[in-house]
Amino acid sequence: MTNASDALRDSIARMPDGPPPPAAPYFVQWSTTGRHYLGEWVSDLEVTLDAAASSLDAARTAGMSTDGARGLELALWRIDSGVDKLVTILALTLGSPVLRLNHARNGVEFRPNPRQVLSRLRDLAITHPDAAHLIAGLEQLHEHSAGKLRNDVSHSLSPVGQLTPLSHFALVYVRTGTAELPQAHLLYTDSVTLGNDMRPPAIWIQMVDIATGALNALLSTAAIAANVIATAGRLEPPPVVYYDVDSGRASLDQVDLTQSRM
Repeated sequence: MTNASDALRDSIARMPDGPPPPAAPYFVQWSTTGRHYLGEWVSDLEVTLDAAASSLDAARTAGMSTDGARGLELALWRIDSGVDKLVTILALTLGSPVLRLNHARNGVEFRPNPRQVLSRLRDLAITHPDAAHLIAGLEQLHEHSAGKLRNDVSHSLSPVGQLTPLSHFALVYVRTGTAELPQAHLLYTDSVTLGNDMRPPAIWIQMVDIATGALNALLSTAAIAANVIATAGRLEPPPVVYYDVDSGRASLDQVDLTQSRM
């Protein structure tokens, strides 16, 4: 975990300053304070990655039990949280928007958009080969079976508390065109394929392996992200929000003061 986090910190420390920040006294030292702020995001990602690894270790130690299932659920949610935090770090360092207007258009919300981050990376991939590798890594994380497994453990019967089946079903194996007698089976998670051993202990091992694979994929993607930030990132200025006191409306676009006086 530390290697990926240290690589991100080093990349942020070495990337150049972007355009000057808004002319507010607080932003005078933005070259320093801005990097410190980004470092806080990296530290938080590091804590999340460490917690995911610890939860996975606890699940392996506890095995197929209530404690094991809880450890697995925590690991899956922390991996998912780590992906979100990595995308946020990319948005902040690659110039992707991080604020959007709220529904009432009288304030703003912090909402980095993964699609906008991917769009920015596609532009960078033309001249930065690592950006293409990063896109592949992020897409792998998005499509990873750990996401479906996370939904299983958090929103269904499996495997919170104990390894409880989602459904009973009959499985008929067909070999060389001949149907065999049906066998009674239990479906423990949508993430398991029929070709695998479907007995509870084997299902448990598969679920732990899925979570482990997702965590390793996240660590690899974070390392690639550090390379992209080092070559294509910059310290972006804080975004500017305009608020019209008379109308009570906020905007992320520069206000035309000439028309506002008319």
